Amino acid sequence: MTLPPLPAPYWEQFREPSGFMNSAAISPVSRMVERRVADYVADFGSATGNLSTLLEEGMIRGRRGLAWLLDVDVPGVGVTHTTGAALLHVAFGLRGGNVVVPGAEFPTNLYPWIRARQAGLIDEVRRVPLPDHRLTPDHLRPFVDASTRVVAVSHVDFATGFRADLAKLREAFPEPLLVVDAIQSLGAFPVDCPASDVVAAGSHKWMRAGFGGAAMMVSDRATDRLAPTLTGWLGVADPLDFQTPPPHPPATAAARFQMSSDPVMGAVALAAACEVIRMAGVESISVRISAAMDRLEEELERIGCELRRPWRDPGERAGILTFRIPGRDSAQVVETMRERGVVLADRAGWVRASPPATTTEESIGLLLEGLGSLML
Repeated sequence: MTLPPLPAPYWEQFREPSGFMNSAAISPVSRMVERRVADYVADFGSATGNLSTLLEEGMIRGRRGLAWLLDVDVPGVGVTHTTGAALLHVAFGLRGGNVVVPGAEFPTNLYPWIRARQAGLIDEVRRVPLPDHRLTPDHLRPFVDASTRVVAVSHVDFATGFRADLAKLREAFPEPLLVVDAIQSLGAFPVDCPASDVVAAGSHKWMRAGFGGAAMMVSDRATDRLAPTLTGWLGVADPLDFQTPPPHPPATAAARFQMSSDPVMGAVALAAACEVIRMAGVESISVRISAAMDRLEEELERIGCELRRPWRDPGERAGILTFRIPGRDSAQVVETMRERGVVLADRAGWVRASPPATTTEESIGLLLEGLGSLML
């Protein structure tokens, strides 16, 4: 099986080692991200212009890039510091009712709801067991009722790679806000924003933009329903009105979900990352990752690995594959493979491979050769 090609300009942006397969943790950034951030720092260092204008321009570029990637209007997109910061805005904007969330979520999508409950802002956090690792309406339905304010999910599960069908979740639960942690998909697979009320995704995984920024898409009805509890001075309609004592009216749309000073370095990096993604297109990137996943599934099964794959068709799979070698400790497998130049992750007794779009035949060969030696 030959991996489908990607445009040369996109390919030339990256230079990670051939054995890198850990995009679900932290991805190496592109050359453009490096250059744009360095140029921005240099502009700040020279201070030859209005630095406030420079900051504003950086934030605008970030929002425009993310609006293109998410296929939404610019006012509906904010840039916050992290995925967790975006979800905390939602959690602390709720009043009463319950939140339904899968029990085995990554903690980023658990702590905001837990803290809001502890603060007395919501009545209950309902954590849903998923024994087969499949996030489907059928599993969630017994937990959702008329008092449910939010259904909070990960688009892609960090532990298994299962990709939820957001449109089906919206159809099954039309009244609660559908809040989506998309950090394991944005930049690599399409995210169904029309089905979602909030999409939050940090910059350091599949976006390949390093740390410091996160996308926050907010629907009109989410804006209407959420109190701006954590909104700071830059999230108001006129932050430079120093004559009128606070609190000032919140800004419109996603701009109101801003705690304090803008995460401008993250916005600059995200804007550059979106330019790089545009060179290939999300569809081509996802096709390439899916082809690598096809190859990994086939070959790992062939050499005798135990695979954890809850998907029933390719549309339920993203860029994460977890497996283990019978009789081998997962942490030791990851360390041994690291010594051989292959970067994987150990997750709760399973080895996690998450190949970027720039994974090559050589990358897969290195992985299979190393694992083959451990099977002896």
